[in-house]
Amino acid sequence: SEWENLQSAWITDLNLNGRYRDEDVDAKVMVSAGYWNDFNNDTLNPERLSSAYADVYHKGTGQQVRAGRQTTSGEGVLGRYDGVHYSKSMGQQFAVNGIVGHPVLSSRDIDINSDALLYGVSLDFTPAQSRWKHNLFVTEQTVNGLLDRRAVGGEVNFIDRNQSWLSYLDYDVNFSELNTAMLNANWFGDDESHYYVPLDYRRSPVLTLSNALIGQTLTDLDQLAALGFTDAELEEVALDRSAISQSVATGASRRFHPHHRWAVDASLWKLSGLEESLGVPGFDGTDLETSVSVQLISNDLVWQRDLSWFTLRYADLTSSQLYSVSAETRVPIGTRWRIRPKLQIYQRSFSEVDGSETSVQPLVRLQYQPDKAWNFELDAGSEWLSSDQNGISVERLDYLVYLRGDWLF
Repeated sequence: SEWENLQSAWITDLNLNGRYRDEDVDAKVMVSAGYWNDFNNDTLNPERLSSAYADVYHKGTGQQVRAGRQTTSGEGVLGRYDGVHYSKSMGQQFAVNGIVGHPVLSSRDIDINSDALLYGVSLDFTPAQSRWKHNLFVTEQTVNGLLDRRAVGGEVNFIDRNQSWLSYLDYDVNFSELNTAMLNANWFGDDESHYYVPLDYRRSPVLTLSNALIGQTLTDLDQLAALGFTDAELEEVALDRSAISQSVATGASRRFHPHHRWAVDASLWKLSGLEESLGVPGFDGTDLETSVSVQLISNDLVWQRDLSWFTLRYADLTSSQLYSVSAETRVPIGTRWRIRPKLQIYQRSFSEVDGSETSVQPLVRLQYQPDKAWNFELDAGSEWLSSDQNGISVERLDYLVYLRGDWLF
């Protein structure tokens, strides 16, 4: 047999946090960046910049300004952007927010994408002495002068000691299409019990005019427009490339013994099909896929302060049925060492072709923390994979070694 090195790299991450506070000002600086030194020379963009911003809050006026690469929760923003976020409190119940910047598609995009522009406003409303919180937003995004996205929406949230309801709605007024609708309900009870129901409807990927470029050799929207496509035709192509994902799940967990708790999760998911357009093949979509898992979580099972997970899972997918079992435990050794072995086994039976697949994946993690400033982790594992499809048999053995060191200064 022949051995092949699939990946070999040295990854360096840097996270810097600085803070200054006095009677009038609360200021923060945050930088999260990394560099991927690929010994196989397969990585085209080794640099990564996840965030780099300064945040200043003036307590007397209730004004807050955050400038740089950042993310904003809600307010119609899709992921990261390079820009400025401004917020101003209007009394105890209201706050107005404004955003202007350039969208960031990936943390590996170091340069500012000046061809794309994002801007929007939103209003926060938190009634006095209430557990409700509301947000309404209007946002717009352009690429090369073309309208990429124009959306309205909001959030309605309720958080209490025993329950929480989190909802989010995003409607694109340019496409006249619902982009995202989410509801996440949680209940907490006696014996550390937790019950939850998430509902999710969304376009996948998120609906923008730029989706018309999916599957194309051209990289800019204005290149498609230069070929004679009207805005309406580009919008139709973008819709053809934006599937609809729908899912519903439910789950519960509860402690039934001082050392044991159970957890059950079930989910349904379906992805719609896509039409063929502009030379890009369509997609039939998925069947209604189901997944059920049962888990036992135990503490102090064999040693003091150990924690173990035992999981059974079944999934009925579009092209296969999956059965899996896993066992994992975390054991402290003294005050500085921890060992975390894990074993996962799955069996997949294909429905669209004749065959099956079996995988055995042992993994062990060793953690060493000599003091508060340093933390080291070593992962060593392998996967034995045996696959038989339409009479073609393949056996493969993969190995993984991962070493990580963190220095807090």
